[in-house]
Amino acid sequence: MFYIVAAILVGTIGFTISQAWLIRQLRNHYSRPLPSWPADTPWPKAAVILSLRGNDPFLESCLRNLIRQDYPNFFVQIVIDSDTDPAWEAIRTVQAECGPSRLRVTTLQHRRQDCSLKNSSIIQAINGLPEETEVVAFVDADAITHSTWLRSLVAPLANSEIGCTTGIRWFAPTDNTFATRLRCFWNLIAASGIFHSSTPWGGSMVVRRQLLDTGLAEEWAHMFCEDVHTLNHLQRRNLKLVCVPQATVVNRESTTVMGCLRFVNRQMLILRLYHPQWWSAVALITFTAVLRSCHYFFICKTFLYGEWLSCLALLLIRPINLYATQYEASRLDRAVRQMVVNNGQEITPNPVPNFLGYVCAEAMFLSSMVYALCARFVNWRGITYKVKGPSNIKMLAYRPFLESLASTGLAKRSSVV
Repeated sequence: MFYIVAAILVGTIGFTISQAWLIRQLRNHYSRPLPSWPADTPWPKAAVILSLRGNDPFLESCLRNLIRQDYPNFFVQIVIDSDTDPAWEAIRTVQAECGPSRLRVTTLQHRRQDCSLKNSSIIQAINGLPEETEVVAFVDADAITHSTWLRSLVAPLANSEIGCTTGIRWFAPTDNTFATRLRCFWNLIAASGIFHSSTPWGGSMVVRRQLLDTGLAEEWAHMFCEDVHTLNHLQRRNLKLVCVPQATVVNRESTTVMGCLRFVNRQMLILRLYHPQWWSAVALITFTAVLRSCHYFFICKTFLYGEWLSCLALLLIRPINLYATQYEASRLDRAVRQMVVNNGQEITPNPVPNFLGYVCAEAMFLSSMVYALCARFVNWRGITYKVKGPSNIKMLAYRPFLESLASTGLAKRSSVV
């Protein structure tokens, strides 16, 4: 039994060091200078595409922050799901403040049956872009961008070898319920993984227009989402993707336990469908689950057999693991908040990961992995899709967004899932 306990201790220590190192590396990048755009070259004309379905709790803040970008030549192109969508109220309010030239709106005309509604909206927006548009940014309705968000994403494209840049999602809810804390803990681990695996995220992403014209938009027309698959398209063309922590966007929404689970399940399903390193993620999650199970099992076994030294070692290594994660998580949270403050905003601190939340977050990774491996149907904003493969998506039935869908959970500030 001694060798088994020693192996568990070594595995836990190695896992702790690796996880803390990943979080620290992400945090360090917030203080690094961004690539500068050449002073003698004008910034490329940019279009920011936003697909809307439903009245997201902070939609007005999202729209106002987008039109206030410190970028010389851009416009926001919105494609809204239907003429009766409740998001129209926020659009009209903000459009009255800035005018139709900066905030352009069209209604989705062609709802494709073999991709998500979001992708249908994105493709319609791309097809209607002016020819002089050189870069296209993508953002989600729950994202609160800062004033230099677009500059941060476009600046690395001064390097011709880079075809796409992406930011990071950061949850900073105004409440402190178990569900919102759990989502923050999950995102802490996921954000460091996204950064180190260079996984594009459509909630904060910029793509060269010429890349869209090489068949990428046509590929999206048969897919569930627009972001993760972009990595495959880039690799086939020997182009690079750069993750830009300075383009982090904040999500202030609350959630429920079921809303959190549905959100995480959908994220994992997207990885299963499109990420080239999916099986590496499966191996890592499985290894973590086996390590944790063996850890708890042998704590009980060594206690029952009276092997007090081994039992004490197993008991003590878990708080050390938690403390290391808490320490690096708090430093990362401060770095994100400092970046936000430097850009004229404020956000609430993330909750410090506790033992229960940490265990639940790890369990959620495992359950969402199992879901992704088995799922053949997924619901997204009130629409059910049948998922047979990466390019085999079927929308089963369309219906306009019902405002009552957004009232489940925590009322006005709940996520629209």
